Amino acid sequence: MLRRPRYRNGFTLVELIVLIVTVPIASIFVMTYFPRNREVCGKRSNCSSNLRQIGLAIEQYDMDYKQGYPRATGPGNVGIGARSLALLARPYPKADKLSGQLTNLKVFVCPSSGDKPDQFTETWTEFSSAKSISYGYDPGHASNDGTDVIVAADYSLDGKNSRNHGRGKDHNGAGQNVLFLGDWHVEWTTTPNYGVQENNIYRDDAPDLPRAQDSIIVR
Repeated sequence: MLRRPRYRNGFTLVELIVLIVTVPIASIFVMTYFPRNREVCGKRSNCSSNLRQIGLAIEQYDMDYKQGYPRATGPGNVGIGARSLALLARPYPKADKLSGQLTNLKVFVCPSSGDKPDQFTETWTEFSSAKSISYGYDPGHASNDGTDVIVAADYSLDGKNSRNHGRGKDHNGAGQNVLFLGDWHVEWTTTPNYGVQENNIYRDDAPDLPRAQDSIIVR
């Protein structure tokens, strides 16, 4: 005599308990991770847009003032990165107001950095000293250096990956936006070894290369 297979309807008590426990945990993960990921990606996008605007302003600066790319110097006539970018907002210190290519100071602040846009004052001290500028810049390049040279990037104190857009697993990986000379496009990278010859963009580790192939991003 053949027995009919017995089919079970519903869940066992153990399965219900497992379901009750795992569903809230999965919901918390989804609600926490994805909004954070969208926020990080949104800030990356805004930062990329900022660098793009800075690049176009660098080119406009050269066209308007016939001085080459903005370059502020310190002791020993050494180019200083972010202080050079400050010239894009106020090309001449004697100007009585913001009069440069970028008068919206929010453009100089990476939204992931924790920096705050400068409040412009007549003294111009804070902004011109680069305390309110998130980006590093290489003031040593010219328009004929080629289109594959990096001229600016998210600032990184230790010369490693930028901390502006995440810290490892907690924020979907660390990385930075980099700005290329010429067409002023911006690319995302997770390593400072980028651009021509993939030399480190924060260190002068390739002194034998032509200047057009050696970016040194400084703040």
